[in-house]
Amino acid sequence: MAGALSRVEHRYGPAALPGRATELAVNTHAFEILIGPYAVAYLRLSQQVIAAGGQLPPDGAHVYLTDTLESPFAAPPGQMTLLHRPPLAGTRPRPESEIRDPRACLHRQSAR
Repeated sequence: MAGALSRVEHRYGPAALPGRATELAVNTHAFEILIGPYAVAYLRLSQQVIAAGGQLPPDGAHVYLTDTLESPFAAPPGQMTLLHRPPLAGTRPRPESEIRDPRACLHRQSAR
């Protein structure tokens, strides 16, 4: 952004800076996945536009905290959907031949 504003000033003069900075703020869209760099990007973009005499859009700088590589249909991280229950680790459906009567197991243990 600083490079673009310096080129505008060099090419069109300092009087063009406020209008071009406002236009640049409207047309710039940035995406960040981490909260720290997101906050820094939002702050720096806002500071550069205001320092050039421009105005931010009514809805603020267009810097978004998001992961653009994730599927838009994936569940948010750290949350489970109500429709999906993952199997427990190490479990599998047991065939009918492996299922025993629990009463028989208890009877054998108590006879010892």
